[in-house]
Amino acid sequence: MNHSTSILLYAGCFTMLFAATWISKHNKSNRLFDTQGVLAANSSTLLGLHAAGIYWLGLVPLILLKQSPEIVLTSSGFPGILWLLVWAFLLIVIVFTGLRAGHNIQIYKAYRDGFSNKFLSIYFPLRILFLCSYELFFRGWLLFDCIKWCGIYPAILLTTLLTVLIHVFTNKKEMLGCIPFGIMLSSCCIVFNAVWPAIVLHIALSMAYEIPPLNHFLKLLKISK
Repeated sequence: MNHSTSILLYAGCFTMLFAATWISKHNKSNRLFDTQGVLAANSSTLLGLHAAGIYWLGLVPLILLKQSPEIVLTSSGFPGILWLLVWAFLLIVIVFTGLRAGHNIQIYKAYRDGFSNKFLSIYFPLRILFLCSYELFFRGWLLFDCIKWCGIYPAILLTTLLTVLIHVFTNKKEMLGCIPFGIMLSSCCIVFNAVWPAIVLHIALSMAYEIPPLNHFLKLLKISK
């Protein structure tokens, strides 16, 4: 696939995810819990957002770019034990940061229609697949293609700015947090010549952030019954 066609493909996939995120935000369902501790208003919309992300960021580029995910998921070489230790340290810091932020969320309501164990059994696997697709798109295909087109630093800048933009429907703190987080993830992927370090770090942050308020919510739900 030539340069121009690839750019149009990336732009189209990003635009579709942006639109899906806007729709979810409009329905107050772009997060499991928002920063105010309110559960997503519509569980179907939340699941739909994640399914859309898997489709537009994962399946569509995978099929149309005609590249095997193994090219960016795994590395042909290994950067060395020192870099692995650095990455492991970042993982610990990210988990700690996510847990602290998650524990600070105050649950607003102890019950909401549409919430069920079935929803959770679907949500978390879908969430993980979404994050895999998200990183495969931004820090995998897009990042490494941009490096070939314009160099390492512009590629890191562009992919980071795009992830900031996709978080415009969250809050200013999360948007600003995407800047150092995006630079860190891109740097890890470049050092390891693979996208799996970013996938693991992003999933770790998400789970650490969402599980504490969910546990609190479930306890309140039991008390209210």
